[in-house]
Amino acid sequence: MELINVIREFVRNVVIYTVLAAFCMQLLPAEAYRKYARFAVGLVYICMMLDLAGKMGLVKI
Repeated sequence: MELINVIREFVRNVVIYTVLAAFCMQLLPAEAYRKYARFAVGLVYICMMLDLAGKMGLVKI
């Protein structure tokens, strides 16, 4: 896959995930759960970055 297509797919996935994560954050019933939800969202973002680095050939996964 070409590099520009990899980046385009990554940006699309990040935008979609960000919108869904923001929507889910609004549905949380208590403020106490938000820190755990933000932690989980952050882990997914890290995984997305590692996936991008793997597809670009920067990291062997």
